[in-house]
Amino acid sequence: MRTWHVFYNTDREIMWCSDAGVTASIISQQQAQNLRYLEVSVEGMLDASLYYINEAEDNVVGKTAFEPSIPTLEPVLGTPLSITNIPIGTKVYMNDELKTTMTDTTLNLTFTDPGQFLVLFKRTENIDYAFTLTTAREA
Repeated sequence: MRTWHVFYNTDREIMWCSDAGVTASIISQQQAQNLRYLEVSVEGMLDASLYYINEAEDNVVGKTAFEPSIPTLEPVLGTPLSITNIPIGTKVYMNDELKTTMTDTTLNLTFTDPGQFLVLFKRTENIDYAFTLTTAREA
């Protein structure tokens, strides 16, 4: 078991962690930047991108994978595309711009411009999930 010093935000996302010594001064500096502190023991490495802080804020939990149902990565212009199985609370980014936070489990998109669009799903409890949609003109 290794002792990890974990700094996380109010969404319980781990911002950074270290298994080296952390001083009271470092903890104070991080708290001044609105980060919370937790010391945990974990077997092996603690990869901040694969874990988050539990609701009780007393331990880390492994993130799960997104499993969206995407009918096509090449939607036709003007034709609705419904992506299902997205957890409520997921933040949806398109080309690095936050577009919405899911209040339902289905994302409905209709593209009017041709091009490539990088879509990113982010949620504290899940590993980030990115994919590219390339819009195509009607066949």
